[in-house]
Formats: sequence, C-alpha cells, structure tokens
Amino acid sequence: MSIQVHKIINTFIYNAFQERYLIFNHITKTGIIFWILGFIITEIIITLQGFGVNNYSFFVALLSFSVLMLVGIGMLLFNRLRTAKNSH
Repeated sequence: MSIQVHKIINTFIYNAFQERYLIFNHITKTGIIFWILGFIITEIIITLQGFGVNNYSFFVALLSFSVLMLVGIGMLLFNRLRTAKNSH
C-alpha cells in the first residue's frame, strides 16, 4: 500500500516539474482534488481496518496527501512571484 502511494507521489512530482506551466494554471483545483482524495483514502483505510487502526498506513496516507497539498501551494506561490517579477 505505502509503496504504491509513494510511487504515485513521485510520478506526480515528476510530472509537475515536467509540465509545470500547465499545472500552474490549474493548481488550485488540483490541490483541492488531492485534498479530497487524501481525505477519502484515509477514511477508507480507517473503515477497512475498523477500530484496530494501523497507525503507520494512516500516517503515510495522511502525510502523502499533505505533501501533495504543500507542493501545490508552493507552486502557486512560486507562480505568483514569477508573474509579479515579469509584470514590473
């Protein structure tokens, strides 16, 4: 489970740098979508494991999607700075 999550993150980050201009235009939507996905996945993990929640996989899922959100926010801020410099 956690290996697949990390592969997905690595793929996303790689693609984000490859197609950064395309992603910058949709970064807010992307951040929201990933936040919702992370929430749903963590809920599914909790539900599947019942009350004996495996803290490690819960933590990995939560951390993974938090990282994706931070990457999105960072890209948005970087894009704003870049556009501000170009406009002057």
